[in-house]
Formats: sequence, structure tokens, C-alpha cells
Amino acid sequence: MIRGDLDVLKDWCFEAPYNTLAHPIEQAKKAFYTFDSKVLDVSHADIIAGKIMEQGPVLVINFNAQQIMVVRDAKGKVVEGDPDKILRIMYVWALCRDQEEFNPRAAWKLIDISASSSEQWL
Repeated sequence: MIRGDLDVLKDWCFEAPYNTLAHPIEQAKKAFYTFDSKVLDVSHADIIAGKIMEQGPVLVINFNAQQIMVVRDAKGKVVEGDPDKILRIMYVWALCRDQEEFNPRAAWKLIDISASSSEQWL
């Protein structure tokens, strides 16, 4: 989602989170915008819940990420974000085991996502 790569996103998400995450990416691509965002650090990753649901086993994880979020137009001008501002984003992801995928490295997909951000104080 940081790179705006819809093919990877579609492969790693179930339909509902894919549609939510893909919409702003599709709008940006229609306007010929590109994503120039970076993940600088990921920390404090924890499994906070695990349960069996009708879709299959679900793990809920949370983690912090330090990111720079920038969208540029076709000329390279920043249209959203700030290349000099580091954001601290707290994520909660729910991952569900895709029962149709036999490869254990590819079987966990995003079923729900929550994020809240704040400016990083250095």
C-alpha cells in the first residue's frame, strides 16, 4: 500500500480491505500521481489476539511504523504529504489464513486494517 502496487495488494488482501486500500491508489493513478513514500522503521510488533472465525484462523497484530508519506504529480511536484516529515503510524492488522492457499508462506492475508498516525517527535 505504501508503493501503490495494486497487484501485490490484491494478492495480500481479502476483498474488503483491498477495496478500501485500492481506492485512493486508483484515484492517484488516474491523476498520473506516483507514490514516493518510505517505511523507515517497524517496531513493537505483537500478536494481540488469535481466534477461529468462520473464514478460518485469524491473528490480530499491532505494530508501529515510522514512515514518510508523499504523493507526487507527473512533474515530480509534491501534491500530498511532506518528504521531510516523519510520521509515526500505529497499525492493527487482522490476518486470516486463506483456506484455498496451500503455500504456508503465502496463506495469510489481510482481512481488516486500522491505522492512526501522528507526527514523529525527534
